[in-house]
Order: sequence, then C-alpha cells, then structure tokens
Amino acid sequence: MLKIAVCEDEKIYADQINNLIQEYASLNSVMFDVQLFTNGHTLLSSTTKFDLIFLDIGLPDYSGMDIATMLRNNGLTCNIVFTTSHKELVFQAFKVKAFDYLVKPISSGVLTDVMQRVLDSQSNIEMPNLALSERRGHIRQFHSSEIIYIETHKRKALVHTLDSKYEVIDKISEIEKMTKTLHFFRPHTSYLINLEHVKSFGKGMITMSNGDQLLLSRLKEKDFKLTLKQFALQRV
Repeated sequence: MLKIAVCEDEKIYADQINNLIQEYASLNSVMFDVQLFTNGHTLLSSTTKFDLIFLDIGLPDYSGMDIATMLRNNGLTCNIVFTTSHKELVFQAFKVKAFDYLVKPISSGVLTDVMQRVLDSQSNIEMPNLALSERRGHIRQFHSSEIIYIETHKRKALVHTLDSKYEVIDKISEIEKMTKTLHFFRPHTSYLINLEHVKSFGKGMITMSNGDQLLLSRLKEKDFKLTLKQFALQRV
C-alpha cells in the first residue's frame, strides 16, 4: 500500500488533495494510506516511511523547500510533489529533486496524471531481498536498504529499520550468512550493520544514520575500515 503524506496548513487545500487522492484510488481500485500534516515540524517528526509527499511551499514554521532539504539530508528518497499558489517558485523545486510542482487549486486531471506517474515509477522499486522468520511461522520480507542494523536480543535478533523494529527468531550468525552478498558487516558479536547507514566511526564506536552508537571490536576495526572504504569506492 502506497503511503502518502499531505503537508498543507490550509484545510481547504489539504481536504481537496486528500479527496482527489481518494477519488483516484476508488476509480482505479487501489488503496492508499494518507496522513495529513498541518506544519513541517509534525511531518519531520513522523516515523512513517512515506512513498509520496505533497508538500506546500508556504508553510508557517518552515518553508516547504527547507523541509524537503532536511528530508533529503536525512536520506529520504521518496517522491516529493510541491504545491503552491506561486508559479515563480517552480525552479527552486529542482534543487531538491522534486517529482513535480503543482499550482493550487489542483484539478482532478492534474492530480490523476501525477498519481499515475508515481505508480508507474513504483514498478521499478527494489524488491524485498531478505526474508526473516518471526514467531508462529510468519515470514517477514525486508529490502536490505531499509535495514539500518541488526542486534542480538534475548537469543533472537532485533532488526532496526528506517521506520520500526522487528524481532525475528533467526540468529544473528544465520542472518550474517544470508547477507554475504549484500553490504553488511559484523563489527561486534552483538551487531550486524548495513554499511549504507554508517554515518561515522571512531574511538571504538560506529554511529548509524538513526543516531544509534554501536560497539566496534578492536579485532574488527582494521577489517571494518577496509570494507567500508571498498564499499564507498563502489558507490562512486
């Protein structure tokens, strides 16, 4: 299900966008999870991993452009569609890789075009590539890129993702084997980290993208630095 945020301080426009989204969903037999926000602070504080954000440029606390910049700096790659009453601001949208720029009031045809293009782009999204076992035989699938790190937890493992935590019954040593072809590294017996989410390291600690600090074993430090360097070179 596509998760959509509508950040708009004027209720008349927030309701209009939401109604158009629901109308599109009904006509095309699809389901969306839509959340409404009236200011940038509440949107930035949300832990939901959105697929699409309709973002008003003229919000009362932060400008939509500032919010988009903060979201991008935090690693958010979802589609952002700016909404505004000012056509002259359109060129600023390209600085934060906006998906589109809509001038209010938004017509049904314009919204339909945006939603169709968003859904078409979703067809190229990375498929889940890691399946882990939860209790009662349930299997939970993950995109490796959404996993920040995994830690041992009461003889099980706790998976820390971009928007939540999941307890799985697989042992961390078993998960390590599953991720051999992915960009994961085990810096300590208690942790398996995703190199994509390493923010910094030093003094025996690794800081992850969510701010958590994890132990780096002295025995693993040299290997970790080499592996992280090789990973960084691959991404250039």
